[in-house]
Amino acid sequence: MLYSTFGLPCAVLALLINYIASTPSGSIRAVEKMGIAWSDRGINTVKAAEAEIERMTASNTAWKRVSKLLGIPNVGKPTKAQQDYAYCWTVTWNFNDEMIVEAYERCVDTKGVYNIKYINAILKKWYEKRIFSLDDLNKAESASKKAAKSKPSAKGSVFSADSASFDLSKYEKQSLFDDE
Repeated sequence: MLYSTFGLPCAVLALLINYIASTPSGSIRAVEKMGIAWSDRGINTVKAAEAEIERMTASNTAWKRVSKLLGIPNVGKPTKAQQDYAYCWTVTWNFNDEMIVEAYERCVDTKGVYNIKYINAILKKWYEKRIFSLDDLNKAESASKKAAKSKPSAKGSVFSADSASFDLSKYEKQSLFDDE
């Protein structure tokens, strides 16, 4: 069916079957489902199939690493989002284990629960600021605190008691019923 109906070459089918056989979902139905998806996505050459298998293997490895780090039990197949985030953090952004754990701990400390989107936002911010180690993070945070302390205070602002446009002590002594 995948050969005749969807046009996948025999060499691509052999790669697909070999990959599926190496996974926990190694069934004929899994071969059929992934073969149809590959056909729809234009994965119909040996080179494209090898690249896709490499990507899927790296994605699965990334999720196993991240789930182990975060103590997430293996309760079945991870979602596509979980695999995509794990791949991004470990392969694309190349974060080490301690940075992923730090982002997770900050997420749980702030939100009270595991939230993969929040963890991703933390790691994305660090990636954009080129913070890749705990040492880099500590330096950036101490520099940020120093910058915040060196900012001028609100003295002289419209909300400051020092710059009130009326004399409060005179007002307190005056009554509404005074004839002044």
